[in-house]
Amino acid sequence: MTTTIRRHDRLRNALGISVRAGIALALAASLAGCGKLHRDKIVTGAIKDRVEINHPIRLGAKTTKLEFPVLAGASALTYEQREVVEGFAAGWDPRAGGGFQILIPKGMPNSFAAEAVAGDMVQSLTQIGVPATMMAAYDYTPATPQQSKLILLRTGLGAIPPVCGDYSENMIDNSENRHYRDFGCSTQANIAAMLDNPTDLLGPRRMTPPDIEARSNAIDTYRDR
Repeated sequence: MTTTIRRHDRLRNALGISVRAGIALALAASLAGCGKLHRDKIVTGAIKDRVEINHPIRLGAKTTKLEFPVLAGASALTYEQREVVEGFAAGWDPRAGGGFQILIPKGMPNSFAAEAVAGDMVQSLTQIGVPATMMAAYDYTPATPQQSKLILLRTGLGAIPPVCGDYSENMIDNSENRHYRDFGCSTQANIAAMLDNPTDLLGPRRMTPPDIEARSNAIDTYRDR
């Protein structure tokens, strides 16, 4: 009887080892099959299309223009015009280089008036801190009297937006789900126009020291509730 039980135990152990070995072989075969699984080589195109790469905002010298229609007989900037000039020059930092150029129309009915207003414009810029070495005046000849305007140019460090409007490809012919050429360009252009400090494109600013007084007031207010 004892011999029979031992034989059954050996048989059960042998079957258990065989089953475990079979499971291990099946798992190994399945994993090997996964390694040889044919993968789809088509990658979704939209994943690789990054807007900031396709339509980058560049940081560099940027010139903005302000045009003033000047009537014959004018001798100086009006109050409203002076406010516009000072607002146009606000935020300009001479340490960044650049400067201001004034273009004065010549050979037109309002040329003498434009020259007088240009002189007042120089005084206005000087009063808000623009050094004389950063200002220059030039003459230009307009094509028509209607185009005879006093032009103020400001050159400084600025965010240069990407050029948008490229619809040269068929947006329907896009089996890989890629972004079309102009996708996100207008958004990048709007961001460039809204940047208050273009140097933020270089990286984040350092953290300012904490305001201890404001923190203490907030803690006292919380405790008094």
